[in-house]
Amino acid sequence: MAGQSKVAWDSVEVWQKLVAAIIATGVKIDVSAVATHFGTTYDTVENKLRPIKKQAKALQEAVNNGTLDKVAATRKSPSKPKTPKKNAPGALDSVNNGRIGKTTPVKKNARKNAVKLEAIENSFSSMVDEDFANVGSPNSGFDGLDFDSGINLFG
Repeated sequence: MAGQSKVAWDSVEVWQKLVAAIIATGVKIDVSAVATHFGTTYDTVENKLRPIKKQAKALQEAVNNGTLDKVAATRKSPSKPKTPKKNAPGALDSVNNGRIGKTTPVKKNARKNAVKLEAIENSFSSMVDEDFANVGSPNSGFDGLDFDSGINLFG
């Protein structure tokens, strides 16, 4: 399997060689902890690991002697850095010291249906001008406010 780029991972021998390669790197295995996690005894795990440990020694010697070729990892295309996702405009405009402030959503149709403030002011001022233009004139029937009438509104 040296120098091969495709591995048949369904094979038991491949998995044993993978474990042997891991052990060959110098990883120390706590056999009693493995036995506990596997649900068996120390002796059972140790007996099953003996041939794998021998294979690990052979792999280690092959790498040290240079008889085992290193397989270079090849990719079909060079990796590109991920581009960050762009949020909707205004979604995080109010970030301050890591805290996100509340933003009010703007409806698309809100501007179409909104009445201009100038139109409201103009219509209001014209109403006020018309209603109170004749206050105090002889034709309005209202001579203004009479503060001396003696009516007590608060009592």
